[in-house]
Order: sequence, then structure tokens, then C-alpha cells
Amino acid sequence: ASNPRAFSVVLENDRVRVLEFRSRPGLGICGQGMHSHPAIVTISLTGAKVRRTSADGKVTVAELAPGQVFFSEPVTHSAEVIGGADTRTYMIELKDRDWKPSTG
Repeated sequence: ASNPRAFSVVLENDRVRVLEFRSRPGLGICGQGMHSHPAIVTISLTGAKVRRTSADGKVTVAELAPGQVFFSEPVTHSAEVIGGADTRTYMIELKDRDWKPSTG
């Protein structure tokens, strides 16, 4: 499972698992180091600048606005907060037949 100091499960049933992540600059926003997520809907509750590194080494930088919502297919990556202040994010894992919980 993900770093227990960084997240908590705020809702779970047979269809979804909702994780709340809290982080700050210099730390992972949704797990530490390289980790995986199932298909997820992410809601950025606070703004942040995030550097993501995919499993193949591709690096992207994104500015997340407060209230921004986006969907991601299953992914393996590392993601670090590189700007902004303390961050808070909800990630909603969709429990389809291939669901495996987030790791990292």
C-alpha cells in the first residue's frame, strides 16, 4: 500500500476507494518513488506544481489548479511536488474487474 503517513482512506465500498493525500514540496504527491495506480479520478483540492516521471523515464511538469479534476488510466510513475505549499488531493480508484489498489 501507499505510504500510510501520506494518505488516508476516506471512503471505500465495492465500487470505489477514495484516498486523501497530503504532501508538501520535495515529497511525493500520491506515493513515494515509483508506484502504481489503477484507473483513477483525481481532484486537486489545493494548487501545486508537480513533476511526474513515467515508468519509461519520460518527465513532465504540470501545474495543478485548486479544484482541478482529471481522469487517468492505470499508470506507474513517480510524482513529486516541486512548487506551491502544502497540498491536498483526493484520488478516486474505480473498482473494475482489473482493480488493484494504489501502491507506493
